[in-house]
Amino acid sequence: MLRRFVRVTSLWPDFAMLQPATFRRDNGKFDGKYVTSRRMNLFANTEDEEKLQDFENEYENSHEDDLLNENRELDWRQGRRVVELGYLADQLKQCKNCSSPLFLHNCDEEKQCGLGSILYVVCQNCPYRNPIFTGKRHRPAENKKKGMQVWDIYSKLSLAYVDAGMGLVQTVNFIIALNLPAVSITTLKSREREIGKTLEDYTKWSCQKALEKEIAMSKIPETTVNIAGNEETEVNGKDAINVSFDGHVTLLGEKTGKCINFGLKYGDCRKCDRVDEKGDGHDCRINHQGSAKSMESELAVQMVKEIQKTGCEVSSITMDDDSTTIARLRKEVNAEKMKFSDRNHVRKKVSRDLIGLQEKHRISMNVVNYLTKDFSYALSQNKGNPENLRKVLKSIIPHAFGDHLLCDKTWCQYHKILSHTKQKSTIR
Repeated sequence: MLRRFVRVTSLWPDFAMLQPATFRRDNGKFDGKYVTSRRMNLFANTEDEEKLQDFENEYENSHEDDLLNENRELDWRQGRRVVELGYLADQLKQCKNCSSPLFLHNCDEEKQCGLGSILYVVCQNCPYRNPIFTGKRHRPAENKKKGMQVWDIYSKLSLAYVDAGMGLVQTVNFIIALNLPAVSITTLKSREREIGKTLEDYTKWSCQKALEKEIAMSKIPETTVNIAGNEETEVNGKDAINVSFDGHVTLLGEKTGKCINFGLKYGDCRKCDRVDEKGDGHDCRINHQGSAKSMESELAVQMVKEIQKTGCEVSSITMDDDSTTIARLRKEVNAEKMKFSDRNHVRKKVSRDLIGLQEKHRISMNVVNYLTKDFSYALSQNKGNPENLRKVLKSIIPHAFGDHLLCDKTWCQYHKILSHTKQKSTIR
């Protein structure tokens, strides 16, 4: 603990002449902000020596008070801890020196290491202080033979917040709210990198199991599946329109709805930008040098080829209306590959086109929402029936203006009303 001197400038003006120094004790800690290497020279006569004695007594009393306050703050009985009970009980079975049983209430010191702690329990038969760990530890993959061991609770916590979708700051705030010892964000990030490779391997294994299930549920010939692709490019930076750093694509099975493959593309690495400061020994993920637009098509081709390597053929793909991706798939994979438009993307495209007409025509948002809703109903109610879908789409506009000659009785209520009066337009 850093020592401190009581301000006595009013008693001895010469004491203010002391300059800061970096003196250390034998244990490596600083002796204090100011040192009294010159204090014997400052008090030459007897009167000054008496003042010096009073000063030293006052300093020792303040130092003892600080130690008492520190012990109260670091009392192991306060707060909450994360403890592995079985592991703790095994360590309390016997003393390492005399094999006598240990008791937790004989703990005289706790060394906190975040969520892990080392309790020093004194044996009742001998004065040996046994270090008792509240949890298990392991050596990370990068330092298997040397270095400090890592608490297992940190790896578990990193896996927990990744699985729950929480961020680092939210996780730390959650822990503090439970009155648990504070955790460093840097430590959690290091453990996240440690479990990253394991998560990737498990994800690939899970996708392979989902692919096998998709093949088993498909009614088309064996080893042939239909998939749906979802592409997304994440943009960061000041100019978010022109700067793109990474993108990801997932392939979902039509029957199971589960992810059967995924792909990631990175065009930037923060550590590579600071290689002079951090060194080059890191897991760099840069695997794309082209434009952001080419990320989607390149990933789609890559993942379809990976599925084909397992002996499975992709017969069709459902995706947005990106012509670049399907053109590249037909060129590099299969020229006869079928492509279906995703319903959500089609609905959004219709809505954008209707909003675009507002520049030249008087179309309110009520009209846009009404027509988009009818279009969505038509797609949902006529899945797998293209002929009936074509008829319903042609009847949407006349239906909006009260003309129900083309309307079908299954969805239009006009034919169920026993009235010969002409209906008004449904658009307001």
